[in-house]
Amino acid sequence: MNLFEIDEKIMNCFDDETGEIIDKDKLNELLQNKKDKRESIALFIKNLNCEADAIANEINNLQARKKAKENKAEWLKNYLAEDLKGENFETAKVSAKFRKSKSVVIDRPDELIDFAIAHDASLIRVKPPEINKMAVKKKVGDLKQFAHLEERNNLTIK
Repeated sequence: MNLFEIDEKIMNCFDDETGEIIDKDKLNELLQNKKDKRESIALFIKNLNCEADAIANEINNLQARKKAKENKAEWLKNYLAEDLKGENFETAKVSAKFRKSKSVVIDRPDELIDFAIAHDASLIRVKPPEINKMAVKKKVGDLKQFAHLEERNNLTIK
């Protein structure tokens, strides 16, 4: 039986016209059932949160292991590249080849931005401004026409 059904049965314990209790024992039993149901739901939420934390911890552990493996692979790749000195290497099981690529290196970024603003705006990207909600929260009294604080009830289960 869910909380809604318990509430319906509790309402049936009262006389519709007079509001008097019809069955006091049944009412007490339903109120205890409601309390037990609430406790079970809260404990289930607590358990789910613990499982979610355990999963998050495992994700962090796996991400750390992944990063360590990636770093080791990168170090070994650089080690092999240094040893090969630009020569390709191939066996029946593996192939290591060099390829040429080009990468842009910005030597003087501030000067390039100034140049782009004056001559060629396509060289820069402008990101839209983002509102800092923490700063707005501190000054919401001065910003009443733009923002307001909304009070909420947040259930905490420990």
